[in-house]
Amino acid sequence: MTSESSRASLLKKPVPPYPSMRWSFLLWVGLLGCEQEPFRAEPPAPLMPRPIPVERTCEQIITSTPGALWEEAGVLPIPRGDRLVVVDPSVLGGPFEEPLRTPTLRELSLRILRGGDTVLCVQLRAGHVVGERRLLGRVGIDTGMLLLGGERSLREHLASAVRVLSCAEATSDGLTRLESLPSMSTERWIRLLPTLSCIDRAPLPDDARRIRGALRQVQSEGRFSLEPQGPAWAVLRAMEGRPWAFFPKASAPLGVVIEVSGGDGAYPVWVVGAREQEGSLLEIPLR
Repeated sequence: MTSESSRASLLKKPVPPYPSMRWSFLLWVGLLGCEQEPFRAEPPAPLMPRPIPVERTCEQIITSTPGALWEEAGVLPIPRGDRLVVVDPSVLGGPFEEPLRTPTLRELSLRILRGGDTVLCVQLRAGHVVGERRLLGRVGIDTGMLLLGGERSLREHLASAVRVLSCAEATSDGLTRLESLPSMSTERWIRLLPTLSCIDRAPLPDDARRIRGALRQVQSEGRFSLEPQGPAWAVLRAMEGRPWAFFPKASAPLGVVIEVSGGDGAYPVWVVGAREQEGSLLEIPLR
């Protein structure tokens, strides 16, 4: 898992446990049904550009940040005919916000500018870079993660990661006692948060009764809930506490995920090169 700051960015409030995944949570509520009011899928307010005085290039960041160093991270393959997508993983696939895309038919060299464990800037390079520097657009970040890779292959992989789980929400000590009960210890529990633990399988009709009974048995005031495990969770788990990682694994990457510790907001994405050529430089300052 990532650092506590990234978890706080991903899950800002205890209930519901996925508020920063604004679109994913709204959709799952609609799919699971709501007995109180008719469901209305309204787009959330767009994230605003971050309030910084000057948008700097990677080179400007490195010259003004003592100890910052480039890490040559390797090659990010993009399948032929696919498009490079730059996106917060929680919103890949919509429905309300289109991700940033750029045509790419070649392997991309990945460079990551780091100041200790903090990623300061990201560069993707394909071919010989010539041409003007221009703003491709802005990528909204509110889960503390940035995902880059082939759009079609990432969508197909992450679609299989979306599911609903039977969960218990309680204090950390209460969940530990619940998971150790003989009636519950046969299940495989995933501690998604210190106060949220879920059974790693599809929900069963009897789960609500069993989990509520187990909570009463351990004298916890917790509650049972059905929780969506959306695309961002699969990406988050792949990071394993690192500032960046290939996704889903380094031996066969479909993309790269980067921890963004600069706060929520819309980050600029710059491109150098002709508009439709393969040779180009994509640059994303994260500070």
